Amino acid sequence: MGLAVGSVVAFSAWSSDPGISPQPRPVSLDALHRLPPINAVVHSWDPAGARITLAEQRLTAACMTRHGFSYRPAAPGTEADVEWPTLFGQESLAPHRARTRDGSEPSTGRSAAYGRALLGDPDKQVTAHGERLSVSAPAEGCLAEAEQRMLGNERVRWMQLQILLQEGQEDAFEMVTRDRLFRAANARWIACMHRAGFDVASPSELAAHPQPGKDADSGRLTDLRCKEADDYLTVAYTRLAVCERRWLTQHPDVLRDRTALLRQQDAAARTVIGSGTGRGNSASRPTGTTDHYR
Repeated sequence: MGLAVGSVVAFSAWSSDPGISPQPRPVSLDALHRLPPINAVVHSWDPAGARITLAEQRLTAACMTRHGFSYRPAAPGTEADVEWPTLFGQESLAPHRARTRDGSEPSTGRSAAYGRALLGDPDKQVTAHGERLSVSAPAEGCLAEAEQRMLGNERVRWMQLQILLQEGQEDAFEMVTRDRLFRAANARWIACMHRAGFDVASPSELAAHPQPGKDADSGRLTDLRCKEADDYLTVAYTRLAVCERRWLTQHPDVLRDRTALLRQQDAAARTVIGSGTGRGNSASRPTGTTDHYR
């Protein structure tokens, strides 16, 4: 539920002209990560998302209690838990830690009855499609019931929007590899690495395929020095932001619908949290027939 409402406002204030070439300048990594608007939408923490997660957990726990089971998920993540993805190779010498913001409770080791109560009939799924990808989720069970309480009949549309944003990130990243200014920055990085004895085509290649006969620590240090020397990361994230804005301009319904559904969920979450437990207000279960939204 990581939509940062502020990022939507910032996007509307930016020019959507894909020809804009902002002058690169050194900025903090946090600011760089927030430049691409899809990246900010997908990965930022925001209070609304935390409320929605908490409300869904309370509804799920109340539903599981009615079925005679205890459900104790992890607490919703906080802003301190956010770990931005490093889209252009390493950005510092600090180790990259995996993000663990999923508030669901693993069902391994639980009884079949527990899994049935939580996830419903495994043969009954709802499916959402993007332009290339698709994803399915339980059509019934306590988790589905909680999500339906938040989203009503828009549950599959919400799933689809998540897919479309993922596809948008992929499309924008593919665009930036063809961007003239990014390619020039990458060429300068390659030349810098070559002068230090490293024959690599990109930071991601260096991370995936350490150079034979080269010390890994030396490669990481050289990578960072070459990036810093030419402000590589600022150029990369600035140009990616241009590409992501271009994609959003071509798909204007994605942020519009996602923002509306986030607000709908937040309103429902405030009601659930205000009631204390979520009992007595759960939505009826879905019919269980597989629903396709394209």
